[in-house]
Amino acid sequence: MEGNAPVAQLSLPNFILDFVPGFGGTNDDVVRSRQRSTLILIAAFWVFTFTVMSVRASVLETLPFDVLGPRRLLTSAFGTLLCLIMVRLLGHLRTSSFPRWIAWGMIGAFAMAVSLTAFRMTMNRILMPLPGTSSHVLPEFVQWALIYFGYCLAWTGTHLALTYHWQVEDERQRAAALIELAQEAQIAALVRTLQTEPTVLLLDEPTAALDPASARAIEALLQHWFAQAPERHAWVWITHDPAQAARIGQQHWRVEAGHLQTEPSR
Repeated sequence: MEGNAPVAQLSLPNFILDFVPGFGGTNDDVVRSRQRSTLILIAAFWVFTFTVMSVRASVLETLPFDVLGPRRLLTSAFGTLLCLIMVRLLGHLRTSSFPRWIAWGMIGAFAMAVSLTAFRMTMNRILMPLPGTSSHVLPEFVQWALIYFGYCLAWTGTHLALTYHWQVEDERQRAAALIELAQEAQIAALVRTLQTEPTVLLLDEPTAALDPASARAIEALLQHWFAQAPERHAWVWITHDPAQAARIGQQHWRVEAGHLQTEPSR
């Protein structure tokens, strides 16, 4: 017995995924996929940051990697926690206008930079003091705050851009679903009307909200209704489409400059 091969999927505990906002989505699979994408983005960002910071340390600092490495790992872990908190907070602020959302993202990036700098200074000066540390705290604090602000701003901008893309995609899908529902409701209303066996129909642009294929189907349905009893059936069909008027009508009236024209057009 043959079956489909299993699809490889990133497996993460649900409590970790549930901490990340769902970011909309049309179903649970989409929500979970976006939560995983957010976590992958955070992990990739801090792997990149750890690599850059390690290369910088090996070039500019004389301390060995076994001294600086654990500090980089701890800083990356703390930064990951800050990113998760930021994602959570920005998720609650998605109802704000997009410019205000960007402003909150920049404020959040600055807060992350200050927190990371304070964490680094506390670790390197109090918890695990480095040899030869300068006594000038403020210049070092400002320097690292600016460095981390650049990192955090880059990550926050990427996250906001990705979330905005998801929002636009959701809105497009919702709009398509609403149009489909409107089309179905319009067709169902016309079918119910025909079931009452009317003799005359007043049709005010009955295909205006339909796609071309559905519009042709409605035209065929109404033409079939007319052909069943042409001596008893009639319609007044209002349309702005000259091609449709030529398809469905034998006698054409026009409204020009507020006046009804019953003469054939030349």
